[in-house]
Amino acid sequence: MSDFRKARRKDKEPSTPCPDDPKLYLEEAVLERKLPDIDLRVLVDLPAGLDYNEWLASHSKNAFSVLMNSVQDLIRKCWN
Repeated sequence: MSDFRKARRKDKEPSTPCPDDPKLYLEEAVLERKLPDIDLRVLVDLPAGLDYNEWLASHSKNAFSVLMNSVQDLIRKCWN
């Protein structure tokens, strides 16, 4: 019966970020930049020819899949 047990995986060592890596999102030029309101509206508009209900269904399914994978990963970590 013990032949069917799963082998315990080695815990991964936490990775430490390299102090030499520049964080581009914290640079002053990036922090001061602001998108004009009209550009933001164009970015979030629904593309022509795409049905809102289809877009919503597609993205809801994707969000649900990501959420379920996160829950499954959490359960696996708790049981191992």
